[in-house]
Amino acid sequence: MAESKGKEVHREAIDNWIAPAEQLQNMVENLPIGAIYAENNSLHMNRAVEEITGYKREALNTRDSWFKTLYRRTQTQARALYDRSRRSGFFDLASTIITCHNSEKRKLLLMINGVGDHEIWFLDDITGQTRAEGLLRDRDAQIHAILDAAADAIITIDTQGSIQRINPAATQLFNYREDELLGKNVSILMPPREREEHDGHLGRYTRTHVPRFIESGREVVACRKDGTTFPADLSISEVREFGLFIGVIRDISARRKAEQALRDEHEFTSKIIGTAQTVVLVLDPQGRVVRFNPYFERISGWKLEDAQGLDWFTTFVPPRDHPKISSIFQYALDGDRIHGNIHPILTIDGSERLIEWHQAPLT
Repeated sequence: MAESKGKEVHREAIDNWIAPAEQLQNMVENLPIGAIYAENNSLHMNRAVEEITGYKREALNTRDSWFKTLYRRTQTQARALYDRSRRSGFFDLASTIITCHNSEKRKLLLMINGVGDHEIWFLDDITGQTRAEGLLRDRDAQIHAILDAAADAIITIDTQGSIQRINPAATQLFNYREDELLGKNVSILMPPREREEHDGHLGRYTRTHVPRFIESGREVVACRKDGTTFPADLSISEVREFGLFIGVIRDISARRKAEQALRDEHEFTSKIIGTAQTVVLVLDPQGRVVRFNPYFERISGWKLEDAQGLDWFTTFVPPRDHPKISSIFQYALDGDRIHGNIHPILTIDGSERLIEWHQAPLT
């Protein structure tokens, strides 16, 4: 009776010892990464190793078969590196390239820990990750090449306003070297009076995302390294997933000068027309009054605001001259210049004033 009870206790103890071991074996077998237990020259591996290499575990069950099968022409170098690391007693994380059963090259992240002749290897297939990283590097290089070739200044900042990237056009525009700007607050490129205002705009936007800060284009004043300022067109876009803002800056000094020159020319022309002691009259293609100068107001008695839009022929030309003057007007519309034509006009009180006309189309 006592002997039977003793056997049952012994059997229960064995079961209690075997159960965790089986659980551990099942856990290792189902790991998503490769796991190998190396004892002397034998290798015991899980299912993930078979999936990574394409070989059944029986084909790779020794160190010799592992190096011969997976490294082929490079097995001598791979084995020498392994032996050298093993002799040093230190096993660490390293990357290695193997040739799989289908001849495909795979890059593995390999970690080996061991004591004496017992080792545990962990293998993680990073081939896809490496390819993705390569694609990302290629795309990043393409983006950098595009930014570097852009004619407009392009600056990337983070949510704190610190400059993360600046292209050559921007360094040339602001007369800074790249290393003088990277990491600096972008407000360094603004006049002092606008720097605090910009930081406030950026802070409010990052808190509220109200899109007043992000605009498709607005005119700002920019500041070069030497302190000189210039008008610029600024467009800002957000890359929210990376916490970045991209600003495109274009110097519009030339455009502003051209606009000012046009304004000056218009003002000069207006002064000439306003002071000229001769009639200046502008009609649209339908013969309606668009504009006349103060001198015509004085001799006709008409105010421009009262006459604009009126038909010139029925309002200002005596009826007897309608056919002749209409024909001359049509010649002018066709591009002919009319010089020295003399005919009267009607003033506001119905009297006539004789005028010598010189006509040309405005294009």
